[in-house]
This record gives sequence, structure tokens and C-alpha cells, in this order.
Amino acid sequence: MADRKRCQGLNSKCFLFTYLVIVGFLLVLWFNRTGLVHEEQRVIPAQLQSTIAFPPREISDVLIGLNEKQVLTNSAFNDRWTLVYFSHANCLPKCVKPYEKLASFQSAFASHDVVGVAVIDLDSEENQRGTLAKLVAQEGFKFPIIEAETNVIEALAKTFIALYLRTDFANGEYQIEQEHHLFLVDPKSGVYAVFDDQDTSAEIMDTFTQLRQFYAKSE
Repeated sequence: MADRKRCQGLNSKCFLFTYLVIVGFLLVLWFNRTGLVHEEQRVIPAQLQSTIAFPPREISDVLIGLNEKQVLTNSAFNDRWTLVYFSHANCLPKCVKPYEKLASFQSAFASHDVVGVAVIDLDSEENQRGTLAKLVAQEGFKFPIIEAETNVIEALAKTFIALYLRTDFANGEYQIEQEHHLFLVDPKSGVYAVFDDQDTSAEIMDTFTQLRQFYAKSE
């Protein structure tokens, strides 16, 4: 009971000691947090400000089935630049233009083993596996198609901020609508830039060259 009495009142030793402990704990947390947060000191060129994503959004280390033949993790993006597009089998003919941009990018940097392209299939239904790959091939394009379970696709779309909407109908059918942005992944598996669907192939390649130069200077 005597110990409890010493903790009563704002002027008690027990209260003051507890108060100092709490304040000290909060100060430690604050200093630790400020040590982890750094202001961006680089000046991003005006022509890149609408494209570059800072800080890069790190892709989670999740397993992804690649054409049901391989296993892909975020390490597949390591040490190379990858232009990524989200798609699905029923998006044609709207997807033709983005495919053409991917093909132009792929062709322009064909001799560079540090540059690649990839298409992520938004349709995770089991009975649709392989469908997008066949349609893409029929259109004359050769892109790696990333297929995965629904939770993985949703996680990837969230990381990339790739907006899409699936509408399920009473008859069991469904429809997927999407944006047609292209995403640039840097050699450290971070979503580094986003190209609008209005950007031309020439603009994408020119901006990519500038992004690589900016990236190299900031490393």
C-alpha cells in the first residue's frame, strides 16, 4: 500500500519517474525514425517529373508462374530494366498499341541483355491459362507472359498501381477493364517510372534513355 501511495499525485516520485521513462522512450522512437527517413536531395529534371516514380515501389518477392513452365520471383527483374504491361485475353484490339510499343522497345534494345519486356496477365482463372500467350503469339509478338494466382496478381497490380476492374455477371461470365499504362522496372526490382497510354514509342525510348542516365548518377 505504501508503494501505491507514492505513485499518487502529479508530484509523486513514481509519477515523475514513469513520465520520464515514457518521454525517453518516445524520443528514442523519434530519433530512430528520423534516422530512417531521408529527404530526397536530387533534383529531378523537369522532363522526367511526370514519368518517374519516387521512391521506386519495390516488387514483393512472390512466386509467379511463367507460362506454367517456370517459376519467377522478383529476382527476375534484378540487374535489368524491364518494360511491363498488364493485359488479358479479351482486351484486344485495345491492347494492340501497347503491344506495338513493347515490341518497338524490345527491338530497339535487342542487343542489350540488361533490357527486357514482360506482360502480366490480369486474368487469373485456371481455364484461361495460356490463352493470352497464344493470342499474343498470333498477333506476331514474342513477350514473356506472367501468369499467377489471383492474390499474386492483385498484389502486383497494387505495387505497380495498375488499375483494372473485374465485373462478374449473373450468368457466370465476367469482364475485365483496365488502364493501358506501361511500367518501367529498374535493375533493383523497383517500379521506377510509368508511361501514359498516350506516350509514343519514340517518346518512351527517349525518356528511357534519360531515366537511365538519371538513375546512373543517383547510384
